[in-house]
This record gives sequence, C-alpha cells and structure tokens, in this order.
Amino acid sequence: AYYQNYLLGELLASQFHNVLQAHGADEPRAIGSFFKQLFSLGQSLPWSQTVQKHTGQPLATSHWLDHFAGA
Repeated sequence: AYYQNYLLGELLASQFHNVLQAHGADEPRAIGSFFKQLFSLGQSLPWSQTVQKHTGQPLATSHWLDHFAGA
C-alpha cells in the first residue's frame, strides 16, 4: 500500500506541475498562491474532489506520462 501512495504522489505532482505551467505560474508568488488556495480547502472535500476542483480535472496519468515521454 505504501508504494501506491508514492505513485499517487508522483501523479499528483505531475498534474500540479502541468496546471502551473499552463497558467504561466513560474514565479514563487504564483506557485505559493496556487498551493495556499489548495490547502485552504482543508478537509472540506475528499482528496479526489479537491484535486478536480483545483486543477479542473480528476487525477489522471496523462500528465505523468507526458512528463516522461518528453525526457
């Protein structure tokens, strides 16, 4: 079960990275604002709904695959 958590973390990191790039958020303040808004939700929603609400789509493998396909 622990390995699965690491994989979910990698998928989520790739999705966050993609969203930040898509919005041109490459400066520390923009990145901080993104995560401040994310964490301000707290536990008000299940994690899957939080991801969808904050990134505009459910957690997907496509961002992770795109990241490594370009390498």
